[in-house]
Amino acid sequence: EYRGELGHVPGSSLVPLSTLLAASRAWSKEQPVVLICRAGGRSGKAAMQLAAAGFKRVASLKGGMLRWIDQALGVELGHIEARQG
Repeated sequence: EYRGELGHVPGSSLVPLSTLLAASRAWSKEQPVVLICRAGGRSGKAAMQLAAAGFKRVASLKGGMLRWIDQALGVELGHIEARQG
């Protein structure tokens, strides 16, 4: 999805759900984290995982990239930057 037709939020990083907890070990638990997927389902699960891991400021973008695009907030297409711990 990150490189697909919906694109991604400018400045965001790709962190697959399967690697989220491992990648998050390198992140500050005090910094805000916003999780985004296509429609909000997987990012909601990811937000719950991070909250359970002790992250204090976690949010899932309601409606995901579909809503982001509907609101005409701008996207990047193509480039992939994988963020890992």
